[in-house]
Formats: sequence, C-alpha cells, structure tokens
Amino acid sequence: MTAFYHVCFVVPDLEKAMLDFEGTRASSGTNRRPADSRRLADRGLPEVFSGWPYGRAFAYHRMDSIGARIELVN
Repeated sequence: MTAFYHVCFVVPDLEKAMLDFEGTRASSGTNRRPADSRRLADRGLPEVFSGWPYGRAFAYHRMDSIGARIELVN
C-alpha cells in the first residue's frame, strides 16, 4: 500500500468529536449505508455527496468538529 491507511486528527473539542462518532461502527459486511447515513445526518453531520445513486457504495458526511469529511463505505 502506497497511500495513507490511517489518519489522525487533532480536534479542539474531543468530547464533541467523540459524540459525533457515537452510534457509528465499522462495516459489518452488510449494506448499512442508508441507516448509518441517516443517523449521521440526524446527528448534525450532513451528507455532502453520495455515490449510491450512481451505483457506488459510499457517502461523504461533513464533520465540523474535526474539520473534515468522513466517508461511509460498504
């Protein structure tokens, strides 16, 4: 592997960042995107792009507490 595999973020408010991640989980091998994507959006992490309408199993959400976008991949 030649690209980054793990990325670390320094956040100004660790408690808020941890709450943003609460209720999400790593892939279980099943199609979880719709439920997980709605859960993130309901928690204030809006979906900014989805590949699902184009037959691609991923979506990006904005996570302001860490200043980044996170990707859900099936």
